[in-house]
Amino acid sequence: MLKEVYHTTDELYKLRKLVSAYEALVRAGVRCIKQKSAIYRAEHKSHKKGEIISEMKSNQ
Repeated sequence: MLKEVYHTTDELYKLRKLVSAYEALVRAGVRCIKQKSAIYRAEHKSHKKGEIISEMKSNQ
């Protein structure tokens, strides 16, 4: 004879919360990198170490 089985969703809920937190953390990291790059671009500098973007270089 078959019995009904009820599975708890507690484990799935915890997993979804962890995945959601991880995705939020990754998005926040990407947002910070893009903001940093935008700040450097506004100052006519490269986000790469040691490079400076000058208006004279772009005119040549």
